[in-house]
Amino acid sequence: GRRVGAARVPSGCRSWCASGCVDLATHRVLYRYPSGRVESVREQGRGGRSSRSKRLLTDTEEDSAERAGAAMSDAVSSFAGATSGVLSAAVVNPLDVARTRMQALAAPFAPSSHAVAPRGPSVVRVLTNIARSEGASGLFAGLGASSLAMPLFGATFFPLLEAFKPGAARLLGVDASSPACAAVAAAAAGAATEVVVAPLWVVRTRLQTQRMHAALASASGRGAAAAPRSYAGVADALASVAREEGLQALWRGLGPSLLCCVHVMVQFPLYVWLQDEYRRRNGLRADAAVPVGALVASAASSKVLASAATYPLEVVRTLLQDARGAGAGCGASARPRGAVALFAELARSRSLYAGFGANLLRAVPSSAVSLTAYSCIVDALRREPRAEA
Repeated sequence: GRRVGAARVPSGCRSWCASGCVDLATHRVLYRYPSGRVESVREQGRGGRSSRSKRLLTDTEEDSAERAGAAMSDAVSSFAGATSGVLSAAVVNPLDVARTRMQALAAPFAPSSHAVAPRGPSVVRVLTNIARSEGASGLFAGLGASSLAMPLFGATFFPLLEAFKPGAARLLGVDASSPACAAVAAAAAGAATEVVVAPLWVVRTRLQTQRMHAALASASGRGAAAAPRSYAGVADALASVAREEGLQALWRGLGPSLLCCVHVMVQFPLYVWLQDEYRRRNGLRADAAVPVGALVASAASSKVLASAATYPLEVVRTLLQDARGAGAGCGASARPRGAVALFAELARSRSLYAGFGANLLRAVPSSAVSLTAYSCIVDALRREPRAEA
């Protein structure tokens, strides 16, 4: 293949046109001439022989190729985000259930039952208790909602992130690859995605805690009638919440969720920066693929720091999502109704980081699987075809 600048263009995959070179495999304009019109040339080498065909590539065709390339990029981002979301949801669901229940029971106004869900336990004790009393169905409670929410989040967030970067760069007056631009674009993409996915997060939280509520009601002697309503699945939960509590209940906890966009402002730019640092220290090109081990380390490190910054908001969000109807959820009628009052109550009781250990055990593997899978899938789908021998 010929060289365009420092980049090598594989034979059989290029088209030289009036304004430069178009990669026929990915429809990307690889190089632009200042002006003028020349004939395009396509070469294919096979068995030691070569064939040449000539045609003109018009400006309209070039624009169409660029648009096709942009559409392909969005499709790759959506597919990679959705696939990585499914993988991470399945891997960490038992830890997600443990984290959610520890958050729900850690508040000072929540009831405790050491026989059912001991307060302040280790993650191992919580998981053991769930496995013994509820079996595998308890460990994977809410997986249906997670399997819908995580791919939807990934398929929405990553394309929006790329779409918002040019605007963020213009707004800040910086390069689109800068950490500041990545942080602003990640916050905007995260906020928009949270609005879309919020109903599934509410449903997931309630499906993960409903058996705990029933067990607490039974252990307290109040009977099953005192337990909150149980849902048969994702569809039943969505319909029941909308019918019994109003559509707005499906977005309960959205305020803390939007504030949690600080999470992606910290995590994603740090994840990208760590990869760039790895390339720089190892003398790699700026677009070179990073080894899987380095990707996992970058994803885990960025997730730990981001989680520490925003975890109290996640606790508030979980308790608001778990509140049922006009009551306070978790069988506590004295629960504060607003996010601010709830945050203050949790701060006074030193419960803002309840279940943080379980969250790290859940979130770090989830993020490592999700971001690593996303990067590997994008790299595989966007890899340019090799020249034929």
